[in-house]
Amino acid sequence: IRNEFGDIVETYDLIIERLHSSDHEILDATLKDELLTQYLLFDEAQLNYVIEVPFLVHSVDLELFIHPKATAFIMGIQSVNNQASFSLISGETKVIYFHVVAENGDVGQTYSLSVTRLRNTDDTLQSLTIETNKGVLLNSQNFDPLLDYYAFSVNEMHTHATFSLMTNPGQTITGVMLDQALPLVHGLNRFEISVQPEDLTMDQFVIVIEITVINSNIDLLELLVQGDNIYQNGQDTYVLDDVSSDVNTLEISALISDPNGSIKINGVLNHTHLVH
Repeated sequence: IRNEFGDIVETYDLIIERLHSSDHEILDATLKDELLTQYLLFDEAQLNYVIEVPFLVHSVDLELFIHPKATAFIMGIQSVNNQASFSLISGETKVIYFHVVAENGDVGQTYSLSVTRLRNTDDTLQSLTIETNKGVLLNSQNFDPLLDYYAFSVNEMHTHATFSLMTNPGQTITGVMLDQALPLVHGLNRFEISVQPEDLTMDQFVIVIEITVINSNIDLLELLVQGDNIYQNGQDTYVLDDVSSDVNTLEISALISDPNGSIKINGVLNHTHLVH
């Protein structure tokens, strides 16, 4: 204060102190995946959340929106940018907790997110290959992951078959032995591959493979007339000796190399035939 002559008579100090903010409110919180899909519908009054994300979601990002003077703590650790990322394992639950501390030190409520990445429900194979000692029966060109039945016919040169496949994550395979040469027998060979998804509530997907071995080569080993073998290799016409008048019938029979083959004598399907 100055008098009329301009002299300072009294001096007063005015001290103004701004109080620290007590705001520890969370205005909003988001939980998003790699494609920015939102999984959290935040309500400040709700402290606990149970969230399920699809199997294809491998990680989620948490972001908190708070007062600029407040500090966020995520998983007990101070967050510089109010954000955190979390990797997820299929079938397991990740518990994420966070709270906010106001500028004046007041601590807000703790929120908890129980995030479960669902198990894989895929019951189809990535690939299936079937190869015999003579060639490939099934590969990426003709494999259909949605098809549950395959049928092949091969000749007797195909003696072994090997099955190889690629699974999708979490699948369990039972049935046919893989990556081993399995013997093939004449006729029907039936194999099964059972695919159990990671999600055990799902039924198994069963793939049936039938490989039929059919002999393609056959030879005549014996041609018997009245018990005598007259067969000559490479000869297809035979002239028999004359028989006496008291012979009324001739027994003609044949022996072939393939027991699964068939013989017709005078148009009749039989190994032995009587000619009158």
